[in-house]
Amino acid sequence: MGSESQSESSELSLEPIAIVGMGRFSICPGCHLPGGISSPSHMWDLLSQKRTGWREFTPDRINLDGYYHPDCNRPGSLHTRRATLLDKDPRCIDHSFLGLKEAEVATTDPNQQILLEVVYEAFESAAEPWEKFAGSKTRVFIGNFNTDHSTSQMFDIDFAQHYTTIGGSASILSKIVNHVFNLRGPCNNNITIDTACSSSMYAIQMAVMSIRNGDWDVAIVGGRNLILSPQMQQMTASLGALSATSTSHAFDSFADGYGRGKGFDSKYAIRALIRGTAVNSNSRKAGISHPGIKGQEALIQSAYANAKLPTADTGYFECHGTRTPVRDAVEVAAIRKVFAAHRKSPLLIRSVKTNLRHSESVSGITGIIECVPKLALPGSYV
Repeated sequence: MGSESQSESSELSLEPIAIVGMGRFSICPGCHLPGGISSPSHMWDLLSQKRTGWREFTPDRINLDGYYHPDCNRPGSLHTRRATLLDKDPRCIDHSFLGLKEAEVATTDPNQQILLEVVYEAFESAAEPWEKFAGSKTRVFIGNFNTDHSTSQMFDIDFAQHYTTIGGSASILSKIVNHVFNLRGPCNNNITIDTACSSSMYAIQMAVMSIRNGDWDVAIVGGRNLILSPQMQQMTASLGALSATSTSHAFDSFADGYGRGKGFDSKYAIRALIRGTAVNSNSRKAGISHPGIKGQEALIQSAYANAKLPTADTGYFECHGTRTPVRDAVEVAAIRKVFAAHRKSPLLIRSVKTNLRHSESVSGITGIIECVPKLALPGSYV
């Protein structure tokens, strides 16, 4: 009896996990990402029409007159003028709809407020009323990266208010979803994850494992990225990661870095099935942020082994594609090692970052959401 139960449990743990709803930054009915995207179909239109959400910073976002200089090594300046930006002011949120007080909103990170709307939209996409999940065993995983809001708040520390500390805490990103939607569970019910640009992918991995282990019935996975101050832009530029033209040239000889992008994605994890996941680390390399071919090759193989799928059946691969010569070359080399042998047809690769730039902690989920409509239109690899 015990052996049979263990066998059944093992088989259950390998079952695919369904994506039943998806949402993105919602200011008014619908959803929004850079480029005027207000629904998954709008994202498809942007990709098929080869458009981007690329534009210059406006004074209310970053005052270029005070920061721009073409020399990337000049202290206190920016050598980039553009990014993929949302069409509307992210601070214009209907906080009363979310049950937030005016005092909370005054000093709360706009990321928290937008994230709540995105999660609500994910419930709508799944045709499920959010009230249904009140008190349910629903776990929340949120991918996080930059600290624009809390950094900018430090410049006005003398004017700190009651909610300043809570409003700028990264840990609250997941906790506030739990709080507003009345989701129940132990203290580790809500987790904010920061593994840089892989944050939302790690969030998906943790959600899948949590459901497969039988710990939770449902998982909400999200990611957020707003450009709210010039400081993060300056630090990323100092790292040498940003393109001087703010343009993303994935797998191109013109690649000179990435352009930053805003974005919010959420999945209430049936739009698609997650068959397998895997995570690993490259260990020691030339630098802490340097990728490695062997590590990426092992990661892809591990994910396919977990999914019990043959690599030969794959016709399309959505890449990270950070648009830097070294990282792109490493990623393509790893993909080639895994998929090249015994193929009868080419493997198509691309990265959504070419259109929407690098939304950093949100980029993983954005890539997945981009791929889901393609499953409904076989052969439509735009």
